[in-house]
Amino acid sequence: MLLPDINILVYSHRSDVPDHDAYRGWLEDALHGAEPVALCGPVLAGFVRIVTHPRVFTPPTPLEEALRFVATLRSGPAALTPSLTEHHIDAFLAACHGGRVKGAMISDAYLAGIALSLGCELVTADRGFARFPALRWRHPFDD
Repeated sequence: MLLPDINILVYSHRSDVPDHDAYRGWLEDALHGAEPVALCGPVLAGFVRIVTHPRVFTPPTPLEEALRFVATLRSGPAALTPSLTEHHIDAFLAACHGGRVKGAMISDAYLAGIALSLGCELVTADRGFARFPALRWRHPFDD
């Protein structure tokens, strides 16, 4: 099962970011592929938070447009929205210790914990996830 990071969704949605077409193509292919694509709540919420923020994008994505994008993603044939269990907290804590994280990296450890607890391969443009030794991850263009 694949778990796209927030950055994959942002780069797929915003046409004003570098490599938008390539990210969008990867995401569309994944959502229509054979392997399930986990769209977890924290990633979807993070996507909406970032693209609608006026200090991140000028102009920001209108909220309704961002929510439509989320709905479109969730309607993909391979998409699923997994429920999180208490095990993701244990995996998060282990990722914090194993990755020796602090500050802004805590969000990455939380996402790593989700991926580990669900048995997912994280797909991200952030190569910093290499700091989590137990995590299976890759850049979408490394296929």
